[in-house]
Amino acid sequence: MSIFLTILTLVSAFGDDAGTSALPLLRVSTGPRACAMGGSFAGLADDATAVFWNPAGIGQLTNPEFFVSHHEWFMGIRDEFASLVIPTGTGRLGVGLVYSGESGIESWDEGNLPGETLSANTGLVGLSYGSPVAHNTYAGGTARFLYDRLGNETGTGICADLGILARPLPYLTIGLTSRNLGWGMHYENGNYRLPTCFRLGAAVQSGEFSLASDFEVPLVGIPEFHIGGEYAPIRALAFRAGFETGPEDIASLGGVSGLCLGLGFTFGRFALDYSFAPYGKLGMVHRIGLRSTIQPRGGGRLEVQTIDAQSNEAIPATIEFSGLREGSREAGADGRTELAKLNEGWLKLRATYPGYFPVLDSVYVRGDEDQKVLLSLSKPGRGTIWGMLYDAATKANISGRVAYQGPVAGQAQLDKENTSYSVKLAPAGRYVLAASGPTDDYIPQTCTVNVAAGQMVTRDFYLLKKKAVIVLKGVNFETGKADIRPEFDSILDDAGGILLANPTVIVELGGHTDPREINTPEFPSNWELSQARAEAVRKYLIDKFKIDPNRLLARGYADTQPIAPNNSDEGMAKNRRTEFVVLEE
Repeated sequence: MSIFLTILTLVSAFGDDAGTSALPLLRVSTGPRACAMGGSFAGLADDATAVFWNPAGIGQLTNPEFFVSHHEWFMGIRDEFASLVIPTGTGRLGVGLVYSGESGIESWDEGNLPGETLSANTGLVGLSYGSPVAHNTYAGGTARFLYDRLGNETGTGICADLGILARPLPYLTIGLTSRNLGWGMHYENGNYRLPTCFRLGAAVQSGEFSLASDFEVPLVGIPEFHIGGEYAPIRALAFRAGFETGPEDIASLGGVSGLCLGLGFTFGRFALDYSFAPYGKLGMVHRIGLRSTIQPRGGGRLEVQTIDAQSNEAIPATIEFSGLREGSREAGADGRTELAKLNEGWLKLRATYPGYFPVLDSVYVRGDEDQKVLLSLSKPGRGTIWGMLYDAATKANISGRVAYQGPVAGQAQLDKENTSYSVKLAPAGRYVLAASGPTDDYIPQTCTVNVAAGQMVTRDFYLLKKKAVIVLKGVNFETGKADIRPEFDSILDDAGGILLANPTVIVELGGHTDPREINTPEFPSNWELSQARAEAVRKYLIDKFKIDPNRLLARGYADTQPIAPNNSDEGMAKNRRTEFVVLEE
């Protein structure tokens, strides 16, 4: 391949602007995940490749992350990418490396005679920093050193990227970035400008779906439009697709050259990404990459001290622990015991000692620092109330507040670091507990508990969100039937418990079927069948839990709202379901 053909190919592939600016590599999309989404990543920028797309994005990363990728181009061109992001105080520091090389380039002299075989090498080294600057708003910048060599001709340069990323809504992010700001590339035969451009991007994320779009305006050249999406039905698998109008010259290569497709596979903290794009007559471009979140492990140390709640004197209690680690330890004469080499996660503690009643507590171990927990044990005569807050739909721990009123009154605040509450040394008697969630979306709950001397009362709260949808998982029906099988009683009992704990809510019980049509004397169509299934669940809850019938509405939706593909027996079984929907208070 002649050097003339190589240059002509790059100019053709990357449009009119590529031939009039230095370092076309600066316009190459980075990373198979972003490339599969049509290069629409300036408004998303939520992984370690943000150092190439929008440096403000690294400010939203909470853990160290790294990324490596290999791009296999047409005509033997290969690109290698790597980046690393590390938290540093309130900000994030990132490093990005790019290398592109090609060998076996034939050269010709002015007399059109063959010369020596040449090689081309281009490299970029960038240092990035991103940090929060306001609530849900991040800013960042990147400085890059550029190197380019073709044969004996060498060029160097410096450029910078600046970016901002904001999240005005929980599901919406908007990014703006200026890329390749600099004084150009300096070669022995002169200076050449860089492909400076400005990008505005937006991304919408809802559950397993992500949709992103970028609009790029270069200083010289034609504006570009990028759009793409990601669908992850399960955590381990993601499907991606997108379309872009540049930087490739679609007019020359054909409209299909703007199409991008890809897959992502997640294994624990690692994600393997692949994408490909057709470049018309030039051939296919394949990209493969690996991303990972680095979590510090095994460096945590927790000191537990047990004391008498009245005198504050040390008690050599027995400490039982579970969750992150299982086992028990005897505290020393000073009431102290230590757990070392702990990973990140939740650890539940239980302290016991003769003549005292047990104390329960929980702590979130950060895994990379020293922490202390103080457990106060009380003698009989007083009691303890302990519990946790959960989201009723997801069963996940949530923050919030639990107020108590009885012989004594007060409140306990729950947050990310402490998702359990406790009322210690509570005088025996009757207490009214009122639990509220982290936002007004959660419906408050109240209950009454009796505290006896020397005992601990455990009371967990499962809070409902307004308009929450709870699928009664596992409560499926046999084809063409509306009978509730005994093995599903425990699932319906959980639903009944939620209704009893939330006596002010009105819910809809929605019945659903698979698409197979039914026509029997009992059920002329799927509509009657789905209504009968909803009515069966409603009757069960009324009969067993004495729920006010006015609080339960039963409606059938036939097969109009599937939650799984109907192309398998398993998928259709999931669709034969009943849903629990909170309508109002």
